[in-house]
Amino acid sequence: LKYQPADNMGVLPMNRSTIVESVANALGFDLDQVFSLQAADGHEWHGAPFPMPLSVRDCLTRYCDLTIAPRRSDLKLLSSYATEEIDRKALLRMASKEGKPEY
Repeated sequence: LKYQPADNMGVLPMNRSTIVESVANALGFDLDQVFSLQAADGHEWHGAPFPMPLSVRDCLTRYCDLTIAPRRSDLKLLSSYATEEIDRKALLRMASKEGKPEY
């Protein structure tokens, strides 16, 4: 590998298959299901951060960091998708300043 000043290099780690399978099983995802994303109505689209279509397996393996806790701001975002009120409240609590110790 030859590196010149101002050259760029990217390191793209991948999640272990055991972690990917565990997350997919917990969420009820089919790892071989193929999907594409599109902008919701009324939202501006800046393009996907990965090639599409792709499988759930590729998405979880290559494009999601499954080994760290989500940011508190992500918990707030995720709360809007919670189907149970108790889950929504728990996510919002952990995302708040008051819930920081629980986070």
